Amino acid sequence: MKGSISVSFLLGLAAVVSCVDSEIGEESTVFKHEYSYVSGQVQKISGNIDKYINILVMVIRQGLNNIDPYPLPDVVEKFDEKVWILALSGQFLMKNGIIHNLNTISRRRGNATLRYEDRKLYIGTDFMFDLIIFNYSFVTEIVSLGPRGYLTGTARDLVFHSVLVFDLENDNLYLESLELIEKGEVKVTVSVSKLIDWLANPVVNWLATLYEAKLLVMLRDVLFKIVGTNLPSQKIQ
Repeated sequence: MKGSISVSFLLGLAAVVSCVDSEIGEESTVFKHEYSYVSGQVQKISGNIDKYINILVMVIRQGLNNIDPYPLPDVVEKFDEKVWILALSGQFLMKNGIIHNLNTISRRRGNATLRYEDRKLYIGTDFMFDLIIFNYSFVTEIVSLGPRGYLTGTARDLVFHSVLVFDLENDNLYLESLELIEKGEVKVTVSVSKLIDWLANPVVNWLATLYEAKLLVMLRDVLFKIVGTNLPSQKIQ
């Protein structure tokens, strides 16, 4: 399928359910015949927008399924926390991270939008990941203690707004941006071994709270890279 993406497919992808939602005007095109061609193609295929978006999602899902689970980079998290009368400082070496369930991507219902400028079609549409799971193992350095542990996070119903660009001049499709617009439900759990109770709770709470916020940023960056590299072939036939 990747090798047979056609101009009609990509124009169909760019089309909106109702042409009223598109932003193509004569002032945004260089020549009158260019405006007529682009607007004509959009009107011709606009009724099939759901079909084309669904095909795109299917192609992306297939690519994501082939790389699931996907490795996450190692990171070091430093902290300073006060526990009772003690000021604690230390760090977590986060390693062996992986992300699962990338193939839960789906298209959310709603109109796509289209903007035409400088021989490029800018397609805005929303995508949802039903359930993303990630895991890290870590080594902790706290007051000469070195407990090990595991961090697991889940994120449900993450909705991202994407902007895809079809370059008419160079015949390629690429992902320009991917922004989280609805975070759904995010949970992070941390388990630590060999850490005394009075020290365990604040440290675990600190790490869990940190990653509830950082998880979303990390997921956005990772998903932008993964989705962007699993779009249909940029070779137009």
